[in-house]
Amino acid sequence: MTNKNSTRASGSNCMSCRELLDEIERLRSKMNSLAATGADYAEVLEISRKLDVLIVLFHKIAASDTC
Repeated sequence: MTNKNSTRASGSNCMSCRELLDEIERLRSKMNSLAATGADYAEVLEISRKLDVLIVLFHKIAASDTC
């Protein structure tokens, strides 16, 4: 991920675990809302892929005990 929400396990630009979990929850909620309202499949898929990236990142960070 190369946007402003890019997260690294260390460094001054990394999100905290709490921020990461908050973003995961925000995207999860958005994806569920879009799916429930019959939004365009491509839009739901895009959110789902972003969510996948953040979840994997969270698990990597959690496994390295930097949370």
